[in-house]
Amino acid sequence: MRKSRNRGWGLLALLVASGQAWPGAIESSYRAAREIIDASVVAMQAERWITEPVPLLIVASGTLFMGAENQGFAPGEPTPTMFHESWAFDPESGILGREYRHARHDGTKEWSKEIFQPDGARWFVDMASGNSFFQAPVLAGDARNATLRRFPSQLLKEALARPESLRAIGRYGPFEGIQALTGAEASLSLFFGRESKMLGWVEYLVDLPSFTDSTVSWRYSAYRPVPGAGHVPYEYTVHINEAVHLDMRVNSVSTDISTVRDFLSIPNAEKTPNNAAIVPPPWHRAELVEAGNGVWLIRHLRTGFHMMFVEFENYLLAVDAPSGYPLLQELPAGDVIGKYNENSLVDHALKMLSERVPGKPVRYAVLTHFHSDHAGGALAYKGNDTSLVVTKSEAPAVRSFLAGTHTLCPEQQNGPVKVREVGARHIINDGNQRVEILDVGPNPHSKNMLVAWLPKQKILYVSDLLTGYSDRPDDAHEHMNRFFLDWVKKKHLKPEVIYTAHGGGRVIPAPGESG
Repeated sequence: MRKSRNRGWGLLALLVASGQAWPGAIESSYRAAREIIDASVVAMQAERWITEPVPLLIVASGTLFMGAENQGFAPGEPTPTMFHESWAFDPESGILGREYRHARHDGTKEWSKEIFQPDGARWFVDMASGNSFFQAPVLAGDARNATLRRFPSQLLKEALARPESLRAIGRYGPFEGIQALTGAEASLSLFFGRESKMLGWVEYLVDLPSFTDSTVSWRYSAYRPVPGAGHVPYEYTVHINEAVHLDMRVNSVSTDISTVRDFLSIPNAEKTPNNAAIVPPPWHRAELVEAGNGVWLIRHLRTGFHMMFVEFENYLLAVDAPSGYPLLQELPAGDVIGKYNENSLVDHALKMLSERVPGKPVRYAVLTHFHSDHAGGALAYKGNDTSLVVTKSEAPAVRSFLAGTHTLCPEQQNGPVKVREVGARHIINDGNQRVEILDVGPNPHSKNMLVAWLPKQKILYVSDLLTGYSDRPDDAHEHMNRFFLDWVKKKHLKPEVIYTAHGGGRVIPAPGESG
């Protein structure tokens, strides 16, 4: 489990825990923190929100820098894209909703809306297709509150609800800092302007896939008064280790109850019950199947992610090191796999495979590309004498991740992980089994992309460049699908089946479609 998601209380708490704190230190620190937060409540005119919240709808647009969370075109590239988001809260019903819309650099688009009930249960709606599903509270987790908590006045309200947790942590330039617990039991550091008393930023420590120990911060500015809601920040940014991840400007704020409830209505509500399904946890969906001679697939290792293993005489080859991915629009960030760490998916996959193919270690793990959801679980291969197979351009980023500090994810194995750089074509062959690792090269999704070709079985495995459902490419990813199938033609591979990391997990090429 993600036992160390946030770091604790700082030097003072360590002194208290060890019995070294001087008499009255806790009370003094609490009083200082309480004075800071009380002054901010007045300055931000948050009193009414704390006692009697008003309906609220905030609409914003700006820029998402996908590279900040290792989802860009290449390691170190910011990869900006337009981003639009809205969220609304009805205090009478307790319902909260959020909507996101953006186009990725590879030509794909995401447009989704979520409606949360007071108990945390949610409807998820794909606004482009109209498909939806219902998720029970136990699966939705803290997402509702973590969205509402982004609003500074709500953050003050939650901090004041846990007064015993308040501690002053000192001055930082023009800011004064305190630490507080929220309803999510997460320790947050809040920083207030010494002159303005306004909340300037909030930060927390977290273990992010493909990163070392990381700091995520929300920074607020350009406050304006909104009747009933107090001062609202019209500009906000989200940073990952000082790299800008999200840079937003508020377009409009409404406290009109009719406007809020219109936003919170579920699109095509009369059709939703027929389309909805209870989504099971990832572990219950994972299924190990044999796809060919010595070829193993774990379908739905997490929702919509499928992993491949190839069995050799004395060892195994894995493709990718999947992890969840953080939901950085929440405060603090949740994760699509819940409260598990970045190694949990690979750990679970290795356990499943060992029950069917016992006694064979993973000697090679091919990282198709550096994106965090495909490489974030690489540390799970430590201690197994595994070589990570990567492209030359991505090797420095992988080595930096492996060599970094990972105290927030203590469950990892000990031992070295080797990195093997490969070029356009690399063959792994023991005389019985043969796998060709091919680099697609520059493509819409990333600068480099490795695929696994098994010529004997006529099986090809690819991650993000091909997505399909019901064994056929889907229209939503037409640009990338066409690019990849054209590449397969040029290479004269002629696969009988293409297994994919995402989507339905399998595409059967039509005659002439792949050469």
